[in-house]
Amino acid sequence: MAGSIESHGWLQGFFDSAWLPDWYMGDPTRVYYPPLTTWTLGLLAAAVGDVFVAYRVFVTAAILLLGLSVFLVSYRWGGNVWAAAAGAVLVMTTPYTLRTLFAEGNLPRMLALLPFPWLIWFTERVLIERRASTFLAPLSVLWAITVLAHVMQAAIFAVILGI
Repeated sequence: MAGSIESHGWLQGFFDSAWLPDWYMGDPTRVYYPPLTTWTLGLLAAAVGDVFVAYRVFVTAAILLLGLSVFLVSYRWGGNVWAAAAGAVLVMTTPYTLRTLFAEGNLPRMLALLPFPWLIWFTERVLIERRASTFLAPLSVLWAITVLAHVMQAAIFAVILGI
């Protein structure tokens, strides 16, 4: 993905991110690529001028946003600042997060993971509150972000929330 953006320019992600040929380890049958990661990385590359610096900004921002999301959702549920902070630190340093970003470099999976704490929060609000329609719009936007980031991860999250 970074090589494609570097060789063809930052607009590459806007025009053919969904159908990059042989993107999955050279497999010509799996050509669908969720476009949100390429759009995000392309805009960051255009903003900072280098795709590899944009990658570092993306990774740093993803870890910080995930920690902040977990902190805010945990604090809303429990009201304990220290427990929310401990949860945020744990999720930022968990082996899954670190492996996904640094060993695999799976940016779509990480981008799909960012709205997950809010998906849980808004799903609970829709199920509990009497005025569920207030929470349906943000919940729909979060699901759209998750699907555009990583379709399989979105299906996994739907199964988890269904259970």
